[in-house]
Amino acid sequence: MSSVITFKFLIEENGKPTGDIRRVTLKGPTALETLRDAAKDILGWSTVVFRFQDEDGDVVTIASQHELDTAIAFANGGAVRLTVTRDSAPAPAPAPAPAPAPVSAPAPEAVPAVEAPAVKAAAPAAPADFLSAAPDATIPENVMVQFSAIAEFFQRMAQQMAEFAPRIPVIVNEGIRKMSDTMHNNFTPLDVSVSAARAVPADSAAPQVSLDAYNVVVHRLPESVVHPGIECAHCHKKPITGMRYKCVQCDCDLCQDCIFIPGVHTEGHRFLPVCAPAVGSHFINSASETCDRVKARAAPVVESVRTAAIPVVESVKTAAAPVVQTVKTVVDDAVTTARTKGTEISGQVVQKVEAVKEAAEKKVEAVKEAAERRRTPSPVSGETLTEKERQMLQQLKDMGFTDQQQLLPLIRKHKDLSRVIEQLIR
Repeated sequence: MSSVITFKFLIEENGKPTGDIRRVTLKGPTALETLRDAAKDILGWSTVVFRFQDEDGDVVTIASQHELDTAIAFANGGAVRLTVTRDSAPAPAPAPAPAPAPVSAPAPEAVPAVEAPAVKAAAPAAPADFLSAAPDATIPENVMVQFSAIAEFFQRMAQQMAEFAPRIPVIVNEGIRKMSDTMHNNFTPLDVSVSAARAVPADSAAPQVSLDAYNVVVHRLPESVVHPGIECAHCHKKPITGMRYKCVQCDCDLCQDCIFIPGVHTEGHRFLPVCAPAVGSHFINSASETCDRVKARAAPVVESVRTAAIPVVESVKTAAAPVVQTVKTVVDDAVTTARTKGTEISGQVVQKVEAVKEAAEKKVEAVKEAAERRRTPSPVSGETLTEKERQMLQQLKDMGFTDQQQLLPLIRKHKDLSRVIEQLIR
């Protein structure tokens, strides 16, 4: 079964993070080429290089499928955070497409379309120079060479625009920073402590302040700068206005007021100041905004359905009341009958247990009496035995001497068990 993997691209330009973060979701297992194509399509770059940070804090370049799988494994089911930069190796320039030849006069081999860069690179020449370069060329052929050069110019311009487009957010941020520095004087460096910086009122234009706990230099921007769809993780202000601070570790945002609050976030985390909203942020947040609009439009419909359903529910309750009462009566009767039968059965069981108990006690008494009779020797007929004589007779019986008529005179004569045994042995 295929899984879904989320990748977060931390954009870097010239070795420095721009603060721009892009997000893409792909079905796993994800191939390295598929991820590169997605990054190129999002950023508009011709080449990209991925890097990730391993468990030792080292930055590893992803150059193979095995390394990409390792980065996904380190994410442990969460979003895979990758640093994305341009490839330093220059991409080969695309060959200019040859212009179609006119039907009336096909282009001769002496002036092919691929030689148009040489024509453009040369010094500007008059129309007579084109004719001297191709003495046998006609006017339409000369025009065709000029069109080829123009086509190559537009191709190169399109390539440069494609490479320049991803830098637009950086340039916009830099422009806003410089404009704020000039107009509002919000970026003047001052020697201000952390406690003094946090004591600055939220609605005042704060100077540049260094918050060592978050490893960030704090700036402020006018409230007219809006970050569409971005919510503050502390005060839940949406959208964030002014300067926006993004945590690199937690991927959350704070506004320029909450960044001053002590303990609002984990100390040691790194915050990146974002001057302007990222290009295309309204597309990224369009899903949540669309959901909010749908909820707002659906609220009256839901309320009307709920109002219409109340009489139906009441009618169902009224119709079901006799049935419920009948079921309750039947259940109560069944419980009463079961209790009565259970009482009768329990009484019978108690009687049987008592009878069995009495019979067992009688048997035990009978067994005890029989054992007592076996232990106590029967006295000689017509004679009464003392307790000592009875004990001596029992001891002799245990030794194997059972003739009481012979033993009793010896016991009464010697009154000692050892002498009686000695006499019997003789």
